[in-house]
Amino acid sequence: MKPLADPGLAPPLHLGVVPANTGSHGGLAQYSAAITEVLTSGRPAGIWSITILCEGSRIQENGAVPQWSTVSLFPPRHPRRILPVLRALIGVQAVSWVGRQLRRGHVGSIFSSVRERPEIGLWYRKHGIDLVFWTAPTPLAFECGMPFVMPIHDLQHRLQPQFPEVSESGQWQIRERLYRNAARRATMLIADSTEGRDDILSYYGDLVPPERIAILPFVPPPHIFVGDPDDQVREVRKKFSLPERYFFYPAQFWPHKNHEGIVRALGLLRARGRQDISVVFCGSHDGPVYAPTHRAVMRLSADLGVGRQVTTLPYVPDALLAGLYLGSVGLVMPTFFGPTNIPILEAWRTGRPVITSDIRGVRSQAADAALLVDPTSPEDLAGAMQTLWDDRFLALRLAEAGRRRDASWTAGDFAARLCEILSAASAWARSDGGQRGRGK
Repeated sequence: MKPLADPGLAPPLHLGVVPANTGSHGGLAQYSAAITEVLTSGRPAGIWSITILCEGSRIQENGAVPQWSTVSLFPPRHPRRILPVLRALIGVQAVSWVGRQLRRGHVGSIFSSVRERPEIGLWYRKHGIDLVFWTAPTPLAFECGMPFVMPIHDLQHRLQPQFPEVSESGQWQIRERLYRNAARRATMLIADSTEGRDDILSYYGDLVPPERIAILPFVPPPHIFVGDPDDQVREVRKKFSLPERYFFYPAQFWPHKNHEGIVRALGLLRARGRQDISVVFCGSHDGPVYAPTHRAVMRLSADLGVGRQVTTLPYVPDALLAGLYLGSVGLVMPTFFGPTNIPILEAWRTGRPVITSDIRGVRSQAADAALLVDPTSPEDLAGAMQTLWDDRFLALRLAEAGRRRDASWTAGDFAARLCEILSAASAWARSDGGQRGRGK
């Protein structure tokens, strides 16, 4: 990983950090937790103090970090009209909210050019903040007029617009507006892989120079720890009715997560006389976004006669997730989206073998530490599931390869790289004067 461009020495900055506290329990929240853990353990060079920026109702919750001050995300009595957009972009209400706005004829408020909100930036500067780190993508990052750092984890609305969650009910336009303006105005953007950085440059390279895009690979979130494995497995078995052996897939019920492909693979295996292979799904499946996909997957499992082989759990507290991995045969994740995915890292951290998709990005992430399958092929997936279920030596080999991959990029590496990124961003922020991309 090449060093970041250095725009020159600069005085230290006061950093504002916005956690992804949106009620979403997916990868964005886990990424935010990893970022927060790093920053609580030390400050990057060029950063002399840190303040949490969050909604008023969460100030006390986030104020638990002793060395951090905490400030409301919005000035007192400021209209919260931006909050529905924030939740739409990084929460679970995206499609339903945008659909309501479209039905009400509020199209202009969604697709308009940048709405400047200098009063919010002035509020941050009043508290001495020079640079804001948004741990999840949001339009407020470029609307408030502050220098900022923001991750872009994927551009699937560009790469795979056939999936409704990134294209329908206004989602394509919302994402495009968000990422295009972020590329134009960000002090620095963060990608989680070389492929992710290449995608940003491919679609927005006319707006952001390459040196303003840093690569910060994911690490397993802080809650994935292995204490006493037997105790962790006993705890989840006591709480949930789990099969004796099972594949595990923690994923909210988005179409791109491809729960359907797993159920179809189970149907093929059942037709071959293999009714012993089962899977445990874990993730949000209520509400207008996830419920239709969940209902379709459950109907399909009944139609194929594999309903007894599919266990569906709701959102599970972080403290129980490691036990669910440890008690499994392995992770099965035939997702259509990359470029990289956190559950693969969680499986490696808990010593579980992985089946995942042979697609760009994921292929580089998994390398030799997974069985790679065509996510469009239930036959391919069924073969991999049967092989890993039956071949314990293969499972051990893949688990060991996963441990090596896990050890090749540690929490310490993540922390050092994050500090390097924020140090470079602090210098860029000084040189820009907060004006990068304004007026374009």
